[in-house]
Amino acid sequence: MTKTYWLDMVERVGATAGEAALGLAITEFSSLPMWWAALLVPVLSAAKGALARYVGDPSSASLLRRKPSMAPVPDPPDGGISSAA
Repeated sequence: MTKTYWLDMVERVGATAGEAALGLAITEFSSLPMWWAALLVPVLSAAKGALARYVGDPSSASLLRRKPSMAPVPDPPDGGISSAA
């Protein structure tokens, strides 16, 4: 398992825990019934995913910043050593 995998997993677990805690806090302090937390958590998760586009990789819902991929290695110039006999 790579470092990227672990960072992604920690982000997902942490975000889920934070969203659940925030959903429960909103229902507690607004005097809403506790079952509203079950509706708030997916809304908070979707908001996190939408906002992550501006923080992390724009093609992902992750908050992690992705390292730019390395430039492709160019092919050797014509006239180089060929393996064909």
